[in-house]
Amino acid sequence: MLGLEAPRSPSTCSGCHTTEGDIRCKDCFGMHLMCSDCTLSAHQYLPFHRLDRWNGDCFIKTSLFELGYVLHVGHGGCRCPANDGEGGTWEDIPVGNDDMSNEPDVFVEDNRPFDVIVVIDTRGVFRHRVSWCRCRGAPDDPMQLFQDQIFPASYSRPKTGFTFRVLDDFYFDAMECKTSAMSFFHKLRRMTDNAFPGKVHVSMW
Repeated sequence: MLGLEAPRSPSTCSGCHTTEGDIRCKDCFGMHLMCSDCTLSAHQYLPFHRLDRWNGDCFIKTSLFELGYVLHVGHGGCRCPANDGEGGTWEDIPVGNDDMSNEPDVFVEDNRPFDVIVVIDTRGVFRHRVSWCRCRGAPDDPMQLFQDQIFPASYSRPKTGFTFRVLDDFYFDAMECKTSAMSFFHKLRRMTDNAFPGKVHVSMW
């Protein structure tokens, strides 16, 4: 168990085999070390995985959001060919560091604004930049989330979404274990940050 708290040797990225690997995924089998670019590539279709980064002394919590991951909706995880990269009219939650409160409303990267939403999954609470489908005749943004199996908390101006998987998980917990909605959400907050679960905020709660 203690040996798992240190990086494996050699620490070369298991993806490109050329650069130093300092990121491991706690939800992928094997927990191999990878560089940032390979981590993003490997998680194109796995947006709700939890990551750790080696800082030279220990592994600390990081996220796909911090690595620059963009969640593409409307094309099964691939970027929309009609999207110019600009943000839409989505009303965003504050973003920045791990504390999801008292921060700027819009995330800007390379002079391009991204809509940022909170998505709740069985593995915890996640923030993601969102790139929408802008093809002719595409559904509105909340429906694009729904078609990618993310249930928006509100249809008019949602800030939060729930994966279909976490809704099913709550149903089974409620039916078999009599878990209340609040207790279930407290569990998800602790899975997101076991040391400081109180820092995990969602706009609707």
